[in-house]
Amino acid sequence: MQIETLLYKNGSWEVQKSFDLSGDADLVTIFGDTAEFVKKEHFDTLRSRYPRAEIVGCSSSGNILGPEVSQSSLVVTAIKFDSSKVILQSSSFEAGADIGVLSRELACKFDAEGLKHLFLLSDGLNVNGSELVKGFNEATTVTKTGGLAGDGARFEQTWVIANDYAQQYIIAAVGFYGDALTIGSGCYGGWSEFGTHRIITKSDANILYELDGEPALD
Repeated sequence: MQIETLLYKNGSWEVQKSFDLSGDADLVTIFGDTAEFVKKEHFDTLRSRYPRAEIVGCSSSGNILGPEVSQSSLVVTAIKFDSSKVILQSSSFEAGADIGVLSRELACKFDAEGLKHLFLLSDGLNVNGSELVKGFNEATTVTKTGGLAGDGARFEQTWVIANDYAQQYIIAAVGFYGDALTIGSGCYGGWSEFGTHRIITKSDANILYELDGEPALD
């Protein structure tokens, strides 16, 4: 496997690590600050550089580069596999859609033969993440990783790229195929408790209404 990393900062692109995968990458991921992520010219640049790659990514609340949070507005990783292949599928939806049903249907778009892993990215403000994962788990037993799109500290709009310009109300899934492929994952949050312990007295799915009988927002 070969990897090339591109960073967008101070108005220009910088190649940090390069195997010169232009024209030869199989998969390209892009994560970035909302203001830059939605600009069409950035997707056009990536499509021109990697014409045959599956391109997927989302707006974020911090762009990870190696073990650190990058100061770059966009972080792009291009990957060329030795023998494995990747397939990108996506689905758009409307507000109020049944995310469990939608995710099951999206999972069923993938050929089960040889499928080793699914990597999921989704609109972060209009999706119940628990229902999203539940639907995929009901449809297939392969391992899954991924996350919901972010918007810094604003929580106003989240965007996903799936072989097209950035869009809202979209779920993307990348299927990884190949006997030689080994998948690993890790997760670390870093949060610690502070303040008064409270009891949730009213909620609906992932929507919180009350804490200790008082409006949660108050």
